[in-house]
Amino acid sequence: MLERYEKLIHQGELPRLRIVPIPQIRLHEETEPARLRRVAARLEREGMLQHPPIVSGAPRGRTHLLLDGAHRTLALRELALRYVLVQVVDYADRLIELQRWHHLIEIAEPDRFLERVARLPGVRLVRHRASAGSSPFFSRRGQIAQLILRDRSSLLLLPEKDLDRDEREWLDLAAPVLRSLVGLYKQHGFVDRISYDEFDWVESNYPRFTALVVFPQFSKQEIRRVARSKEKLPAGITRHLIPKRALRFDLPLWILSRNLPPEELNRRLVEMILDRTQNGRVRFYSESTFSFDE
Repeated sequence: MLERYEKLIHQGELPRLRIVPIPQIRLHEETEPARLRRVAARLEREGMLQHPPIVSGAPRGRTHLLLDGAHRTLALRELALRYVLVQVVDYADRLIELQRWHHLIEIAEPDRFLERVARLPGVRLVRHRASAGSSPFFSRRGQIAQLILRDRSSLLLLPEKDLDRDEREWLDLAAPVLRSLVGLYKQHGFVDRISYDEFDWVESNYPRFTALVVFPQFSKQEIRRVARSKEKLPAGITRHLIPKRALRFDLPLWILSRNLPPEELNRRLVEMILDRTQNGRVRFYSESTFSFDE
């Protein structure tokens, strides 16, 4: 049975799904308390886990790096469940892309907000204005974040100390600074995550915006380092594009509460997967889709 499942995985016909203890999951980002409560309430109400979180592969007994699904994973922990169903991928796979979100914010008192940004510890603000006709997106050595304002001028958040991105100290500083920055606006205004780098699109679709917060483009190695440290990134600034995601698995939560060893749970999981495969309940869609039930 297990050999058949492994063969289907290697042929690309099935994803690798496993049930693992929640303590074996390492996060690289924080969660948002309000969203965590909403996700936990929804899971408890529905009684099942629809979409397995995504983790990197790890040797037996080692921890898995969580790539997507932090709120689902910690919501299960909040519900006192022992295990989580995950999809395991090879993080070194070039098809797995690490990208970034921008935060578009609208705040009632923008001047007061910018004053608070200027007081963030460990950083200095530098004003920048792009030349006429050029893109306002800009990156400077050691830059932690860029705030593009309505007039297309920018505030660049730079370390007080002269640091390069490849210095370990930079990441140790950037993570708490970014958490503090995001915390300044998340509770006091409208925030939308966007991935577009076209500022004209931003201006036409969000005419009342205060600023566009542009985050660094992190590397996979930096994500691994953050996951091993105590200083996590804020939620919603990194995004992993992962092909062949497993969706709508609908695993009953009572299975994740069973006082059984992981080996036995995974044996039963493989039975479930192969049964669904035999009965034609597994479909692969190669085209991009829209989801209306997140």
